[in-house]
Amino acid sequence: MNLSASAQLKLKAELLKELALSLDLPFAADLDNNEFDLTHVHVCVALSGGMDSSVLLHLLSILQTTYQTKSFNLSAIYINHKLSQNADSWQDFCADKCKQYKIEFASQAVNIERKPRQSLEAIARKMRYQALSDVIARLHNSRSDSEKCQQKICVALAQHKDDQAETFFLQLKRGAGVKGLAAMASHFERHDTQFVRPLLNFTREQLFSFATHENLAWIEDESNDDDSFDRNYLRKNVMPFITQKWPQFTTTLSRSARLCADADTVIGEYMLSLAPTICQGQNRIDIASFNKLSVPTQRSFLRFWLSSFLQTAPSLKQLEAILGLCLKSTTASAHIRVEDYAVERFQEQLVLSAIPNNTSEENIPSYITDKPRELVFDQTGAIVITNKIRLEQVSDKTQHKDSVYLLPQESLTWSFGASNLKFKPFENRPTKALKNWYQEWGVSPMQRQKVIVISSGTQAYMVIIEDKVKWSKSEIVKPIYAKVVFSK
Repeated sequence: MNLSASAQLKLKAELLKELALSLDLPFAADLDNNEFDLTHVHVCVALSGGMDSSVLLHLLSILQTTYQTKSFNLSAIYINHKLSQNADSWQDFCADKCKQYKIEFASQAVNIERKPRQSLEAIARKMRYQALSDVIARLHNSRSDSEKCQQKICVALAQHKDDQAETFFLQLKRGAGVKGLAAMASHFERHDTQFVRPLLNFTREQLFSFATHENLAWIEDESNDDDSFDRNYLRKNVMPFITQKWPQFTTTLSRSARLCADADTVIGEYMLSLAPTICQGQNRIDIASFNKLSVPTQRSFLRFWLSSFLQTAPSLKQLEAILGLCLKSTTASAHIRVEDYAVERFQEQLVLSAIPNNTSEENIPSYITDKPRELVFDQTGAIVITNKIRLEQVSDKTQHKDSVYLLPQESLTWSFGASNLKFKPFENRPTKALKNWYQEWGVSPMQRQKVIVISSGTQAYMVIIEDKVKWSKSEIVKPIYAKVVFSK
């Protein structure tokens, strides 16, 4: 694309204006530069060193200087995936580029582990977002308390209109619905971090024209030539033939993606209005109410319900399996695993529970080990149960009142679940096995795997369900006073 000087100026103005709009900044070209104090805004560029992100960084640096002394803060982050032998030199390139622009630079290395039935692209993308959020948190925590309260931080990504069209095709290949076909959102949140894509309305050709006119330097990732990756195959072997026949095809695909995004928003609003009539709390669905809906609405509601917990949309196979749990013939113990969660049928409800994804001390499920662990107070009068829960002896009960519980002095152990131990939570109620109390409390079989039970012999004296404590009213001959301390 060879543009005239006036056309280049127009393109530059359009890029800057779109950038300002995407970041909710006043368009400085139309305003008195000294009217706006934007020092509370912090924009971090996800900088790979490639053409797209180099253009984005250059544009942001231009926009930053437009606001002069009251401008927003600008920095860049390089995520080193260690997948190329050139990764470290690319990091140096990005660091040098930021030094030229006189902006803050940060980097983060990630170790990518290949997993079965997952593409390298998907794994790298997931880890990249997590790493970007980690660096943002680190930068934010380095600020003073007053800066933390005032500063609005977002990460700017350099995807453009061609990337959007490729994503649409990839989602189409996977058989995605309107949510998937909406492709890439211009604004979204992940890992408590705000992300923005300001270049979605511009093509790769436009950005290349701008970059060459501005004499920008960038690196070329050799993996972009490897068409064993689906996106590269589309870019090299499919899109050129389509755009040769229909030059505006990427624009029309972007329009379709926006229409799908609109449709997904409408569906989301309808599902939100249904939630109070169907859900029994955030993680429970009443099956009788749910079964009154049509099957397509049930599928849509399950996607909506699970989306607040999952990083990716559940598959159609998983949705059909969950719908199977709503049939009357389903056994009460059946459950369906979706990522690190399990959906089970319990007490005529669909219950969603997190499944421990490692064997760290606070996450060992009962099916891995239910061996009771001995509890002994140390010299400080404390017992560390997990890295999130500990017991502390107290000498004066009156100072703590409701937060203090009676426990036997000797032979204390703790374990997960312990369904067969006896427990008496009320003075005027009988002693029953914990599995009976779990039924009464609505604690599902999957949730019991993370319940911590403190006992002596066959008698349970304390049951810790997440951050709630249930205490036995059984008589204790030699009691000690203890309080439960939860840490974040």
